[in-house]
Amino acid sequence: RTSVACRASSRPARRQRRDAVSTEVLIAHDFTHIRKLVGLSLLAKNGQSSEYESWKLTLLPGTGPRRGAEPVEGRSSGEATPEGALKNLQTLESKLEQDLFETWSLLDSSVDGLGAEAAGKGSWVKVGMLIGYRLAAHADWSLAVVRWLTRNGDERVRVGLRKLRGTA
Repeated sequence: RTSVACRASSRPARRQRRDAVSTEVLIAHDFTHIRKLVGLSLLAKNGQSSEYESWKLTLLPGTGPRRGAEPVEGRSSGEATPEGALKNLQTLESKLEQDLFETWSLLDSSVDGLGAEAAGKGSWVKVGMLIGYRLAAHADWSLAVVRWLTRNGDERVRVGLRKLRGTA
């Protein structure tokens, strides 16, 4: 009986191109927090802001502001511009508790996934868990699943995320 070592001369190619990125990504991992952030994203894109006197940040997706709440920038209805939506969302998020989401470094991106790194954080991360993410320059919260992770001795956690298609 003869054994033959099977080894390719080169590493297998990736199915999709991965682009290096150097920016921030906001990460939420608690399901109720993800729902709240997705709901705030919808409000922000519809031209709503938290500039109302008695408005409370307890909205979930599919709910709207109370009657009589005025949208920002004098909009009576319709969607906000992408810049206006991002500004609205940042205003809404600034009113939330600080531990609702974390800021990670985005390292690379592809059509179906993201690679990110958290320094001194991420002790809660587990393979297979659902997370919410938002790129710093966009007003959309999206969903992803943790595909892999590596932990280094210096408290750095590298995470591979598979994006879930569709609207959160």
